[in-house]
Amino acid sequence: MQSALGVATKDVVVALGSGQVATLERRFLDPRRPSAEVRKAEEKEGLFQYNPALPISPMAVLSYHLQVEGATGVISAGTRLESQGVVAAYGGPDLFVTRVSPARGFDLLPEGFQKKVLVVVVGAIWTAFLVLREKSKWILLKGAWA
Repeated sequence: MQSALGVATKDVVVALGSGQVATLERRFLDPRRPSAEVRKAEEKEGLFQYNPALPISPMAVLSYHLQVEGATGVISAGTRLESQGVVAAYGGPDLFVTRVSPARGFDLLPEGFQKKVLVVVVGAIWTAFLVLREKSKWILLKGAWA
């Protein structure tokens, strides 16, 4: 899935033979994965040892307990939020659509974010700016007449 600006992590969305829709991190498909023991330089790059079986984490299954029977295609699209996207799996009698957040919603405000406090603080800073600007003008004018 490609994000709107390319900042968020990119995952590969797959329809499994079991009828589930899952995501795979791109690093699992990196052709540079070593077949021998991983060296420190490769480990720093985020590479790990090659395994012919791709690991599917239960947390990466987008369709949860639901099955998409006979899925023949998967489409993904970005949203206005950089950290989120929409995935649709289609084919057979089923259509499955869900929202995904591969970057864990880094651009979302938490539920308990206090917007009113933010508005008050910004208003106070703006008021202080205006007052200090006028005071500095007055001090400069007073200094010019002295």
